[in-house]
Amino acid sequence: EKGIRPEINSNGCLIPRKIEKLKNLALVKLSLDGPPEVHDLVRGRNGSYAEVVKAAEVLREKGIRFTFAATLTKYNIDSVGFLLDAARRFDTIIAFQPLKLLYRGVQEITPISPSTDSYRAAVKKLIDAKKAGNRHIRNSLVEFEHIIDWPDYKKIPCWAGRIFCIINTNGDLYPCDRPKYDTPLPNCLELGFKNALERLPEVDCKGCGFCGTLELNLLMSFKMGVLEAVKKVTS
Repeated sequence: EKGIRPEINSNGCLIPRKIEKLKNLALVKLSLDGPPEVHDLVRGRNGSYAEVVKAAEVLREKGIRFTFAATLTKYNIDSVGFLLDAARRFDTIIAFQPLKLLYRGVQEITPISPSTDSYRAAVKKLIDAKKAGNRHIRNSLVEFEHIIDWPDYKKIPCWAGRIFCIINTNGDLYPCDRPKYDTPLPNCLELGFKNALERLPEVDCKGCGFCGTLELNLLMSFKMGVLEAVKKVTS
């Protein structure tokens, strides 16, 4: 009624039980990390893969739109083909994203990082699949050209805190939830949203490959090739 498009990110485990509460969502984004043994390893719990597959089946049955998202680690860097096939089987799209320092609250990502060579080989494989017409890949070629330089990205203007921001459950307002902040964040419950927005700190970040923020930043730099990816999740 207010013109807001509600979406959620989910590991899928509660979706079958909560399905009636989700019927008005525009989109559910399910985390998928690879085949059963890989997904369960990354998620740290046996049966996690079965849960996300069940969630996808229930969402499809109820006509609720869903997509997959995969973070590329050393565990699934060779599972790109499997992930693409999963998206094809469910007739949906999948987003591929590189690791970020704060991945799952872990400060040190080296133990789960793929080698630079294996990572770039996987992204090149995705680029080839995209160019060959694979319609199940969310990322645009413009995005792949950016994230292939992981972990040292080319600099692009960042619009965090100006055209997008993050509201935490306690009301704290973030320009972006990816970096860490050394100063207290303004709270929009205390200050009101407009005043909190005007007090946001500057973002100090080396760049990221997170689809949503990357797409917005690229669009604001007039990289119109990213529009294809945005339309896939908004149309």
